[in-house]
Amino acid sequence: MSLDKALACVCSPALCGIKPAAIASFGSVRFLAESKKIAGLNRIFNKDGKFLTAIVRSKNLVLVFVYDRMLLASHILSRKELQYLASKGYPAGSGFEAIVQELLKRLEGNSDFPHEIGLFLGYPLEDVIGFERYNGTSCKFCGLWKVYGDVEYARRTCLLQRECRKLCRKWIEEGNSLPQVIAKYRRAAEKSAARRAVREVL
Repeated sequence: MSLDKALACVCSPALCGIKPAAIASFGSVRFLAESKKIAGLNRIFNKDGKFLTAIVRSKNLVLVFVYDRMLLASHILSRKELQYLASKGYPAGSGFEAIVQELLKRLEGNSDFPHEIGLFLGYPLEDVIGFERYNGTSCKFCGLWKVYGDVEYARRTCLLQRECRKLCRKWIEEGNSLPQVIAKYRRAAEKSAARRAVREVL
């Protein structure tokens, strides 16, 4: 599978601006072989406020944390979310960059994923807390994450993200590069939003 397709399969919702963040994993050998291309993609997406950051999990595994800075900041910097992160030992009073750097530090090495990773990936706080409280059991709905709160919101969000991934994979398979695919998705989304606005006016 090409690098563009691998990233599209997992990270396209974050790159398309409908999800705060996503994580893709690569074997160390492949990551080293693709590192220049990943750096090039990072430079391209940085212009639009998207970032690809490498995290070494082990000698054999590298994670690429992909995030939309604006979406992620709006998701984690609300009062309740900051209180939750502070309770987990994050520097909640030091701003966005300090919080993200703390997460990246916690993801380094071959330790368990921290429970709060769900918050950074865009899951509602209620669901993050519920997953931890019930150890992943007794959820109301299981889609792209385990839901303990608003099921209808989760269904709509899961559907949107799955459709995004499916469409982006299709465009990659048709020969488009990842930046071309993301630009194409955004144009389609803008047209769809414009059509909805017209229908509401009429």
